[in-house]
Amino acid sequence: MISHTADVCPVRKQPHPTARYIGSAAPGLGFYHVELIDVNAQRIGTLQNIGIVYVEEGSITKEELAAEFTIIYKTSWPWQIRSLDEWSFLVKFPPEIPVTQVA
Repeated sequence: MISHTADVCPVRKQPHPTARYIGSAAPGLGFYHVELIDVNAQRIGTLQNIGIVYVEEGSITKEELAAEFTIIYKTSWPWQIRSLDEWSFLVKFPPEIPVTQVA
């Protein structure tokens, strides 16, 4: 039994589900995971739009990481990177690249 016509069907008027590309990784090609931290919510001085980058495999210096980010984001931004330990870095992103979109 039909309870309504197709032109007034509430299911047809709902947004259609779509897939969204998040990113990809492959063995040997490298992968950067940027985690947001509470520092962005606090906005202490110049500590705005920052994230922590974790190195999950291999090793990289902060200079190499800055060179990689320059290539990835196609910018001449003077990357401010602070080494937190052997596998993590605190990175300040440029204002035109919100870290919330990168994470």
